[in-house]
Amino acid sequence: MKKTVLLSTLILCISMVSAQTPQTSATPDVVPCTGQNSKPLDFGEKSIMFNQSGINLNKYDWSNLNLNCHINKTIAHQKTAKSLKSIAWILGAGGAGFLVGGIMSSGSGRGSGSDGGAGAIIGIGAVSLVGSIPLFIGASNNKKKRDFHLNQVVDYYQKKGW
Repeated sequence: MKKTVLLSTLILCISMVSAQTPQTSATPDVVPCTGQNSKPLDFGEKSIMFNQSGINLNKYDWSNLNLNCHINKTIAHQKTAKSLKSIAWILGAGGAGFLVGGIMSSGSGRGSGSDGGAGAIIGIGAVSLVGSIPLFIGASNNKKKRDFHLNQVVDYYQKKGW
């Protein structure tokens, strides 16, 4: 009788401990994502950043919709960040050029007394230079979003052992 009670108590304790232990899923999960879930048409040229992270997406079968979304968001945020950064550099460099050109032309001392054109050029340069700042900030924010989604893909691949 004591053996039966002891055995049943042991079985009950084991079952309670196993119920408390979290069960691991067969497929690694990633943070939920909403967006485009299909493979992009021009994916070949955009897979370079994944290859640089040690991920070969040629093995991936595009069956995990959540991961597909992270891949597509990584590509979209990379494209946006690159575009914003290029526009910001052009606007900033152009603004600096206008600013310097306006200052140089206003200080040339031609004696005519009319500096209205130089003042306008300086104003355009200053506005352009200051206007590039939000674009640099936007590019940085898109890069951070890209890095978040890329890390989700990298974590998934590391959990899968690919």
